[in-house]
Amino acid sequence: MMAGYSGFPVVGTPDDIADFLQAMAECGMAGATLSWPDYDAGLEQLAAAVLPALEARDLRQPFTG
Repeated sequence: MMAGYSGFPVVGTPDDIADFLQAMAECGMAGATLSWPDYDAGLEQLAAAVLPALEARDLRQPFTG
């Protein structure tokens, strides 16, 4: 169940995850659904490290809301 239905784990450093998502974007992926075993901690890591890495690669725009 942790991998999700028709999903697969992406594990590593924030840069590893950004590398993976960048490779998927280059293949045409327009979005992803993410989940974590510890959802609260995962969201904190996403906001603090993964999203800035994606923004630095121009894969997403910074949140301005």
